[in-house]
Amino acid sequence: MAQDSSTTRLYQGQAFSGVDLRNRDLGAFHFAHCTFSHCALDASVLRGARFCACTFQACSFTDADLEEAALVQCTLSQCSLVSAHLVSTRITSCTLRETDLSSALLDRCDLAGTILEDCVLAKTVLTSCSGLQNSRLLKVDCTSCLFFGCDMRGVELVQCHGRLLIFRECSLQGLVARQCRLPQLTCLSLAMQESLFADCVLDQAAFAGSSLGAATFAACLCDCINFQGSLLAGARLEHLVLDRAQFAGADLSGASLKGSSLKMADFSHARLSHADLSRTDLTLASMHACSLDSALTAGARMEQIRGTDAALLRAESFRPPRTPARQVTDTSRH
Repeated sequence: MAQDSSTTRLYQGQAFSGVDLRNRDLGAFHFAHCTFSHCALDASVLRGARFCACTFQACSFTDADLEEAALVQCTLSQCSLVSAHLVSTRITSCTLRETDLSSALLDRCDLAGTILEDCVLAKTVLTSCSGLQNSRLLKVDCTSCLFFGCDMRGVELVQCHGRLLIFRECSLQGLVARQCRLPQLTCLSLAMQESLFADCVLDQAAFAGSSLGAATFAACLCDCINFQGSLLAGARLEHLVLDRAQFAGADLSGASLKGSSLKMADFSHARLSHADLSRTDLTLASMHACSLDSALTAGARMEQIRGTDAALLRAESFRPPRTPARQVTDTSRH
């Protein structure tokens, strides 16, 4: 394959096996219905390159520059995109299987219709990417992965795993997570209404400040989960282990927590209007500045429950008196 970045070169229906294209400028190349097997494209420049209906098997794009490249209806299996640079890249209607995107940057990419299966997104950063609505991630390693500013409404995570998956400034309404192991999942101040978490490990996850109205958490492990300041009106958190959970300042109006273990949970300043706490274990839970008057508590264990701390409440409501501003004397005239 000749290197020529001045004119567009089209390859159609060809097979490339074991080709070394490292450190090459392939930006002017267009490929259609081609197959690539065990090819090395490490550190190659693929800016503006086009791949349509191509198949990649065990190819390496480590440190490659794919800015404004396009991959349409392509299949990548057992490939490496470690530390690849993808800016304004189009990856649409593609299937990525057992592909490693560790430490890659995906900025303003179009990922519409793309499926990720058994891939690695460890320390990967995805910013302002589109096309993720109703997408599906299956068995993906999301360790320390960051999604920032992405529209992910209706996204489905199935058997994904990894500690410290972070979503920042994303839309996650209707998110579905099934059989995922995501300890320290971080979703702060996000729109997550009607989301579903089923059979997931969410220990030490943080949903502080997020809107989780009508969300469902089913058969999940949620030790030390943080819902501080969250909107959980109408949410279902039934028969869960929520020991040491943080609900301080949360709105749990009409939420159902029946049958859950809430030992040492913190409900300080939470709103529990018509919440269902029946058959819960509230042993040593903190109900500081929180009323249970309209909550359902039939069959709940409430041994050593901690009520409102009067001294703390006074301290929280204390407002220092305003000090009048000192009048500054102008001495410049003297």
